[in-house]
Amino acid sequence: MSTAQELTDQGAAKGIAQGLETTRRLLRGQLEEKFAPLPADVQERLARASARQLEGWGREVLRARKLADVFGQATPRGTKRSGAGRRKR
Repeated sequence: MSTAQELTDQGAAKGIAQGLETTRRLLRGQLEEKFAPLPADVQERLARASARQLEGWGREVLRARKLADVFGQATPRGTKRSGAGRRKR
């Protein structure tokens, strides 16, 4: 791999990481505004969340009446939450 390609890849990775952290901060701010203070377990979930999880939680926070509405029931890894209670598009 060329030096130019390595630098391009490093820059892309840095940009992705920065975007993910910005999304985390935005969602954390929304959750704190609506449900402050956030329990430690929620803060930890936010810190470890994937982009896909953050995106889903970001949509849920709009409809949520309580913090548990955002995160739903804990599901074991590799399983999906049912679509029950979700709006159809």
